[in-house]
Amino acid sequence: MAKNVHAIIDELKAGLSQLQAHFENLGSIFGGSEKTTPGGRKSTARARRRRTVAVRRAAAPAPKKARKKPTLSPAVRAQRRLQGRYMARFKTLPKARQAQVRKVREEKGYEAALKMMG
Repeated sequence: MAKNVHAIIDELKAGLSQLQAHFENLGSIFGGSEKTTPGGRKSTARARRRRTVAVRRAAAPAPKKARKKPTLSPAVRAQRRLQGRYMARFKTLPKARQAQVRKVREEKGYEAALKMMG
């Protein structure tokens, strides 16, 4: 006849507790003397986390001064805007067409290449 379900569960619990005891013994043999809570977590995890955060804060380099953003002349700003428009349209083209447009841009500039792309 089949065993009672509760008896099977009790046997499993006993086997698990024996297995846990064996693992704890192995841990102490190999230098892992940390004890675990019933949930299986290391009891010193919170303290270890606090120590590592404190060490990181102490070892962190001093924050660098923020660099001032360079002031761009209106001509440079217009050139970059033109370049951005060119790049946005350029990546939508097929490879063969890209080669043609690139050649025009190198010879005549961004405006001519944009006109060629339409």
